[in-house]
Amino acid sequence: MHAINFGQTIAEGKPREVADNPAVIEAYLGEAYAQS
Repeated sequence: MHAINFGQTIAEGKPREVADNPAVIEAYLGEAYAQS
């Protein structure tokens, strides 16, 4: 699985690994959510 932000791959791996990646959380849910 790949997570892409503005055309750049920011994470790749198994779905759980990608979902738990701080860069993915920040890109898709926002900085405030990533810090909580």
